[in-house]
Amino acid sequence: GSLAFLVTLSVVAYRHGGGAAGVGLLMLVRMIVSAVCSPFTSILADRWSPKRTMIASDGLRAVLVAVLALAVHASAGIVAIYAIACAIAAVSTAFRPAQAVLMPALARTPEELTAANAVSTTIESAAIFIGPGIGGLLLAAGGPTVSFAACAVMLVWSAALVALVPEPERIRTDEPAETGEGF
Repeated sequence: GSLAFLVTLSVVAYRHGGGAAGVGLLMLVRMIVSAVCSPFTSILADRWSPKRTMIASDGLRAVLVAVLALAVHASAGIVAIYAIACAIAAVSTAFRPAQAVLMPALARTPEELTAANAVSTTIESAAIFIGPGIGGLLLAAGGPTVSFAACAVMLVWSAALVALVPEPERIRTDEPAETGEGF
């Protein structure tokens, strides 16, 4: 959903934001927003449940992409579209760190963690290839509003799949660490 979304966002930015320069500006601003927000959002999985962080990230992105669909449908100005796109970029930065915390907590052996990382990387690689294609097909078939709405549904689907993952037991770290003699 997030990769299909970028194709449609790029086309909207191209059409309504000043061509290639508008797309470049939008992507630059989204990257700056991500870079500024990621140190703050990456700690959410440590402070809160990583599973809930992933669900919240997907849910908020779905809502924001749906709002973006409505904004494009209502012919909102390009500044509003850029602002929503930047909010999506900010919220997106919480997902990956939470996933990085959750996977080792679910694995029972190093072999399971290795397999989980391999499968995760394979799925991500496939999504990098397939996601933009889906976005392009949705855009061609129904226009930006339909494409954004479908991407929102895909993000809800992702949240639902994450909700099926068992919640690992949290390790309590509030007890002081033992120190060796002589310290």
